[in-house]
Amino acid sequence: MNSKIKATLRKFLSIALAALTVFGCAGAAFAADSDASGTINGVDWVYTSADRTLVLSGSGTLDASSDAFSTSAWNAEYVKIGADVDIKSGLVFNHFNFVKAFEVDADSKYLCSPDSMLMSKDQTVLLKYPSRNNEFSFYTIPDTVKTISYAAFEYAPLKTVFLNDGLETIEGFAFSNSSLLYITIPGTVTSIGQSFLAQCSSITKVTFEEGVTSIPTSAFDRCRNLETVNLPDSLTTIGDIAFWDCTKLKSLKLPKNLREFKGTPGRNMGGLNIALTVDPENQYFSTDELGVLYNKDKTLLYYCPNLPYTFDYTVRCNLSEYAFKGCENLRNVDIACDLRVIPENAFNGCTSLDTVTLPATLQRIDSTAFNSSLKTVNYRGTEELWNLISVYSSGNNALKSANIVYNYSEEEEPEEITLTYDKNSNTVTITGSGTLTVNDLNKWSTAGINTYGLKVKIGKGINITDGQIFNDCSTAFYYMTSFEVDSGNPYLSSLNGVLYNKDQTKLIRFPDKHTTASYDVVECTVASTVKEIAPYAFAGTGVTDVNLPSGLETIGDRAFYNATKLVDITIPDSVKTIGTGAFKNCSKMTKATLPEGLETIPQECFSGCKKLESVNIPDSITKISYGAFTNCALKEINISKNLTVISIPGYTFGGCPAAITVDAANPNYSADERGVLYNKDKSLLLHCPNFEKAFTFDINCGIEQYAFYNCANLTDVTFSYAIKKIPSAAFQNCALLKITTIPDTVRMIDSYAFKGCGMTEFYLPDSVEYVGDGAFGSTPLTYFEFNDTIDTFKDIFPICQKLRTVVVGKGIKKIEIGALGGTNKIDTIYYRGTKSDWDKINVVDVASALKNIKIVYNYGQTSGVCGDNLTWSFQPDLYQITVEGSGDMYSYDNVADYTWSSNANMVTGVVFGNGVTSVGKNAFNGFPYLTEVLLGSDVKNINSLAFANCGDLMTVAITAEGDMEIEYDAFDNHNEKFLLICDEKNTAAQEYAMDNDIPFVTVSYDEENKVINFKGTLTVFDGVAGRYLAYYATRYSEAMYLHFDVLTFDGVKTDTAPDSNRFECVDPDAEYLTFKDIYIKISVMKDGEEKDVTFGEMLERYEKGDYDGFYAEIKNDNGSDKSPIIQVIDKIIVKPILQVTSSIINFIRKLFK
Repeated sequence: MNSKIKATLRKFLSIALAALTVFGCAGAAFAADSDASGTINGVDWVYTSADRTLVLSGSGTLDASSDAFSTSAWNAEYVKIGADVDIKSGLVFNHFNFVKAFEVDADSKYLCSPDSMLMSKDQTVLLKYPSRNNEFSFYTIPDTVKTISYAAFEYAPLKTVFLNDGLETIEGFAFSNSSLLYITIPGTVTSIGQSFLAQCSSITKVTFEEGVTSIPTSAFDRCRNLETVNLPDSLTTIGDIAFWDCTKLKSLKLPKNLREFKGTPGRNMGGLNIALTVDPENQYFSTDELGVLYNKDKTLLYYCPNLPYTFDYTVRCNLSEYAFKGCENLRNVDIACDLRVIPENAFNGCTSLDTVTLPATLQRIDSTAFNSSLKTVNYRGTEELWNLISVYSSGNNALKSANIVYNYSEEEEPEEITLTYDKNSNTVTITGSGTLTVNDLNKWSTAGINTYGLKVKIGKGINITDGQIFNDCSTAFYYMTSFEVDSGNPYLSSLNGVLYNKDQTKLIRFPDKHTTASYDVVECTVASTVKEIAPYAFAGTGVTDVNLPSGLETIGDRAFYNATKLVDITIPDSVKTIGTGAFKNCSKMTKATLPEGLETIPQECFSGCKKLESVNIPDSITKISYGAFTNCALKEINISKNLTVISIPGYTFGGCPAAITVDAANPNYSADERGVLYNKDKSLLLHCPNFEKAFTFDINCGIEQYAFYNCANLTDVTFSYAIKKIPSAAFQNCALLKITTIPDTVRMIDSYAFKGCGMTEFYLPDSVEYVGDGAFGSTPLTYFEFNDTIDTFKDIFPICQKLRTVVVGKGIKKIEIGALGGTNKIDTIYYRGTKSDWDKINVVDVASALKNIKIVYNYGQTSGVCGDNLTWSFQPDLYQITVEGSGDMYSYDNVADYTWSSNANMVTGVVFGNGVTSVGKNAFNGFPYLTEVLLGSDVKNINSLAFANCGDLMTVAITAEGDMEIEYDAFDNHNEKFLLICDEKNTAAQEYAMDNDIPFVTVSYDEENKVINFKGTLTVFDGVAGRYLAYYATRYSEAMYLHFDVLTFDGVKTDTAPDSNRFECVDPDAEYLTFKDIYIKISVMKDGEEKDVTFGEMLERYEKGDYDGFYAEIKNDNGSDKSPIIQVIDKIIVKPILQVTSSIINFIRKLFK
């Protein structure tokens, strides 16, 4: 038995069993629950109905052929699997549609159960997702998974599954009958099984990434809401009936490398209105303007879409099987070529096909070639030749009853359709033969036309099927006043200037009749014989009042679309069908009356009727379709008990201010006292009205997509419920909503969730694993911060013109095309990882955009590791990086690889603790505001470019006593006032200073006299904290004096310094205030007694609060002075070297202020 038959049989048995359940037959699936047990391949199984648990034990292997549990076991909610049980396929649990969790013994040799799902032990095969696990609305496949097993996610309630790069195989029926809304297939997938998305009734979008080469048989079977399928250039094959019954799929672009449709394109897409386009580089296929598919040189017609209007077609090449299958509006076919065979099912399902013209060369008509509607066959050959044609009897009975016209010869070739204009009568005359198209109208030159009051005459050979061509063409017909049809026209007629079909049962087009005055009344009384208003009949016209006849049955798609002057409409009770968008964008409409008996309000029926305040919803209505009342001004919405289906309520009523009331007997819906719409048990918020005054909202349950769509007056939301997902467009166009983050329970932000909101900055919590396309589009964002969980930076900011700064987390693996493009103007990306990490990100799609964006690495890190035993920390209050620990620092070729690099613009000081033995290459290269460096006593090596290009660097203190190595370029491009301070025993540092013409000061300690000596000229720079002074005061804590050979205050002019002449030690000739040979000591005042103290005692007393005041005194000068320094001692360090502030220098400067 082949796989297709097996799959069909499996589906048949499922349906049969379900049917038996409905009728309560004994022994059927899901019949009365009872305990059961058995053994399969050495595996013992026991089902207990009381707790609905299935236990597998023993030792053995279950595979795809082991689906032999009793029907009672199918009711299991929990499946427990023993340590010696192996399972090779998800098909083992094919009928287990109630499972909430799998639980595998922790000692299992073969399996595991993360997140309650069933996987192989090494997590390379995902066997089964519990189909009743409602904990998640989406799931991210682990990176380890290579295979998704047969039917693994069948019936799963998930809205989407994020497939991992590295996934290789998706087996058959993997996601069938699931609740998926969209899915992306990664390019690493090399094998996809049949029907992998079959009967996913909610799915709207499927994307195949570059690398996928084939789409399997029945891939999208009965995915009736599927609208978009993106195919990659790598695709070569589309499987048989891949798009079967995908009724909402309206367009498809065939990529350049596609070369094969299994089972022919017509069989694949027959009956669907899919307008195909083909990549110009494709060597196998081509299309015409109607989306009809041919081979490359148009010698073989593969597929004609089921066009939504009546049409004729002329065939000029050979036909493939199923070429016109399901073309319900095809009326006449002329095969105008030397065709020999009409293949199987070529015109099957063409229910309106009336006449076919066949060539004399025809030799064979295969089975089911024509539908039973066929009335006339025009045969260009003789009766004798006709009788020689081999006609398969199966499915071709229509040929027996049809009228055969032999020796048929056309009259003259159809006349080309032309439009001529008579200026005197201001009339356009359309002549020729055939069905008028918008292309015919647009080819006509309107130069010199007086469009106001234009009349249109239609010749006898012209057919028009609906009003869309006048809606879609140029504006020449905007002020058209009337149609006039030649009385000999077999298709059309006119009455009171309005265009009808011949028998006036269908109104095709009302003349536009726009006037220059917006208040003019333009009335239309529809003929009493009319049963149908054609699609686009009044679309875009200037009609203000329409009287519909009592016998009207159908209003076509977009019949009154953009009729912007129509004020109200009353639809008679005879109408049973209204088409999509019938009254969309009737912007002046205030009232509409719907007929009793109508069951469905169609998609976008009144969407955009921004003044529409009143619409009755009859009790007969059972369904309101997607977007029916979007952006209306409804004052009340009453939902009866019979109205059980509202497609995406948040969008359907989006922007309406009306509070909603719900009949208590309604089985699906409820509302609260504010008029907010919920599901029946209020576990899901479906729609919040756009209340007319500013309001806030507390979210205390789950929310559906579009829940707050167009709530323009919503200013804030709070979350008292642990929400896990912000669904698609949930807060779209809430312009006053300015939230900056969301709860850390949220795992997913879906597409367009916050589009058009008012936030200027946003911080993504760590819990969020996915952000959809356009989630923050059209917002005034200036700053956005990703977390470290998101792995793809996609186009989530379209039209964010103020966005300048984005923080990117370390989890990012790819930046997709569009993420940095469009109208946003991102100029800086802060990246939390290193440059090496950044270089591993896939940025191929955005490489050109990145050239204009500054990348800052290691953003947000305030501590980290910089050596095997070294750590660093940033103290923002001190603008200081401190390195501590023991051993050498790492060295990198780029400063961006140091994890502190993102702090470069905030650091003014760097301090190395004792124990650090080296400074790495490029460690602080290019830190623009670094002014001071203090190196601990164990630093023996300063590597190349360690402090290069630090333009503000003015003071470096090297406290090591012994020899050391300083690379020649370690301080390249320093400040011109650069000063080196080092121990007097450090000859290497002194030699480096002299070799590079750098001023230096040496430091020594006179233990006997307790003096710290600074030999040379020590310059105190404005803005340099003087960490070295605090270091030495701590290192020599027994010292009582600071001695300076020469002490200069940079920037303080001698001639302007207050009282500078009172000190003999001041050099009067120096430009800047300079002291020579001075000593400074500290004393403490406590309980009225003053005492000289060491620096160590000073710090200790300060930390303990054991003082009334501190004083500093200049000695060895006739102008000796004493000043209180308690005001500035707060700046002195209180812990050895690891916490450095502006130190003693500050109070020295105060002394001489």
